[in-house]
Amino acid sequence: PEPDLPTLTISREWLDQIRSRLPELPHAKHARFIEQYGLSDYDTRILVESRARADFFEAAVLLKHDTPQRAKTVANWMNGDFARLLHASGREIEKSGVTPEALSQLIDLIEDGTISGKTAKDVFEEVFNTGKMPAQVVEAAGLTQITSGDAIAESVARVIQDNPRAVDDYRGGKEEAIKFLVGQVMRETRGRAKPEVITQVLREKLGAGP
Repeated sequence: PEPDLPTLTISREWLDQIRSRLPELPHAKHARFIEQYGLSDYDTRILVESRARADFFEAAVLLKHDTPQRAKTVANWMNGDFARLLHASGREIEKSGVTPEALSQLIDLIEDGTISGKTAKDVFEEVFNTGKMPAQVVEAAGLTQITSGDAIAESVARVIQDNPRAVDDYRGGKEEAIKFLVGQVMRETRGRAKPEVITQVLREKLGAGP
């Protein structure tokens, strides 16, 4: 007869300890990101393509606000401009100049009105190429968003003078004309002026309108 083999007893606690030490598998991470951060299936699939990308995302989110809105903003940057620059340069995410802290700071600068979304794209590319923090790039290049009407008055005056047809169209009731004029002021200020402020100043200067 074959000898009796000893019975191996494995406790649930021991199994749980082993599982806790294992890295999270992609499918489990995918499900957790959707549930915890409210991300779409599409965004999540891209983020969990590599462990480095998933870890970067989560680190950037947890630095500030662990909320669905913040998570979606981080995901948009990672799956948009960040992914584009990584692809163009052939770099892996850990070899880029961007850190989770840098991306989080960039989003803060947009949300507190320091820079516009358009300017942020240029700042991000500089961060990617140099490894500098966004606040350093903004300060060095003088890219802080203009939120004072007085500061853009000269630019508004020039745009009004250079675009008489659009001015007449606006005064004649065409609301689309002011959007054109706002765009021209944005061009004059290199995207630094806040569109809402430009619109307010233009309406004040042009008087009658729709």
